[in-house]
Amino acid sequence: MRSIAYLKVVMNIYWLKLATVALFLVLMISIISIKIFSAEPTLKIAVASNFLTTANKLIWTYERLYSNEVEIISGSTGKLFAQINSGAPFDLFLAADSLRPRLLSKTDNNFKEDPYVYAIGRLVLWAPGLPNHQKNCNEKLLDMPFQHIALANPKTAPFGDAGIQTLRTLEKLQSVRSKLVFGENVGQVFSYIVTGAVDAGFLSLAQVQDKDPHRDTCTWIIPRKYYSDLSQSAIILQSKSAIAQQFMNFLQSKEAKIMIQSSGYLTP
Repeated sequence: MRSIAYLKVVMNIYWLKLATVALFLVLMISIISIKIFSAEPTLKIAVASNFLTTANKLIWTYERLYSNEVEIISGSTGKLFAQINSGAPFDLFLAADSLRPRLLSKTDNNFKEDPYVYAIGRLVLWAPGLPNHQKNCNEKLLDMPFQHIALANPKTAPFGDAGIQTLRTLEKLQSVRSKLVFGENVGQVFSYIVTGAVDAGFLSLAQVQDKDPHRDTCTWIIPRKYYSDLSQSAIILQSKSAIAQQFMNFLQSKEAKIMIQSSGYLTP
């Protein structure tokens, strides 16, 4: 009889362990299912090259506030615009101008939201090989014996177009034409400058502030009267996306505006 009782105890322990394991598996499957079905999709934002560093700062804050993941696709405004027109699955477009977002809102009924001006860019001519107290750290930089001056492709990059406008306004385009080196976007122009491939280049002030926050090197902040307005607009590309609208609301917040201004931009 004792052996039978012992066997019953052993069997009870066995079934208890089996039930515990089964319960654990059910709970794990439930947790995984909850995560799969409750997880927000990744927010895909097309960002103009000049705003990339600032966008990364904004997204760092946004992700911690809302626990949503963001993927950035960066490039010249013109190339991103072409990708969007070809069906690229972006949720938001942060352009370096207001023209292309406005064209999207007028020509495609899917983009019902009005564009929002999130920043106003400021063009600079940066010559990091010269100190900030250089007496020619102004429009006279264009008369310096530089071998190469870089700027972004004016056909696709608003900051490149602003550089060409500046040269025309100052009647310097012909005299420096042979020195000009074109990058695909201002990100590439920045690389040319910091690697020493060129002596100077037209950039966004935000890019220089990130590399040289104390402005120890020669940075000529070009007067805005020399080039067309660089108002930068954002537009929602997926009108039914709740997280796209959430990011747009964040972009319009006081906190975001302070971060944008501290990066070297003006805000409306």
